[in-house]
Amino acid sequence: MQLELILSSLLLPLVLSLILASLTGHRGRKGGWKSGLGLLLAYLPSYLWIAGIPSLPPARALGWIGFIGIGSLAVMAVINLPKSGPGKRLIVLVSAFSASIILLSLPILRYGFSLLLAAELAVFLAVWVGLGLLVLQPTGNKSVPLSITGAGFALAAALGGSLLIGQLTGALAAALGGFALHELISRKERLTLNAEASLVSVSLLGCIVLVGWQYAEIPSLPLISIFVGSVAGLFMFKRHGRGWRFISLNVLAMSIPMFFGLVWMVMTSDSSGYY
Repeated sequence: MQLELILSSLLLPLVLSLILASLTGHRGRKGGWKSGLGLLLAYLPSYLWIAGIPSLPPARALGWIGFIGIGSLAVMAVINLPKSGPGKRLIVLVSAFSASIILLSLPILRYGFSLLLAAELAVFLAVWVGLGLLVLQPTGNKSVPLSITGAGFALAAALGGSLLIGQLTGALAAALGGFALHELISRKERLTLNAEASLVSVSLLGCIVLVGWQYAEIPSLPLISIFVGSVAGLFMFKRHGRGWRFISLNVLAMSIPMFFGLVWMVMTSDSSGYY
């Protein structure tokens, strides 16, 4: 069981991402879609191993995540078109993420809709779109802070009693970690995971977090603290610093709010969720 956990959530996505990062690394704006495809291909085998092959149409919320990940490639392609300004990007992200929220929340919306739920989903949409717009900024390393964010969510899910959500998020963190390691080892000026390709990881991450929040009942406070750390990390990594000292200090800074959220999670954990 432990060996299978390590293989599916860590080793498989990490090894695949290291291989695919060297094959699909960013080669300019027109080739940026390759790194998004590479990240998705590094993650999907682990997703299918952990969650199983979904039915058509998916019977569970988790079954939609792979399809939404594939759809994010189309979203990335639209955003990557020439003359794609901030207004167009905002419209595309709001439309795509709204559709994803509806698909993932169908059972709850069908049988337990309320104004409070609608307000909570609207806030989640705003946060998700904001993170998407942030990673679309053309400068800065995206793979390191997003990998740390994924690891934080994986820990929060595991501490909350949802090993399944923790595995899915951990596998995504490992896939992003492979791209981060490739960038650090190769020391290339151009990033392996470019801005548009980072949108694929944000789409997948948002889906898993939404499922964990709604169905595994992961509390909001740890998720907010991890999100704060993620935003801080993305802003800090926008600077053009290099070297292990620069990376270590930034990772330490973004880990502080995540740490307090995880401590609160340990103190109040209750593993009563569906997943």
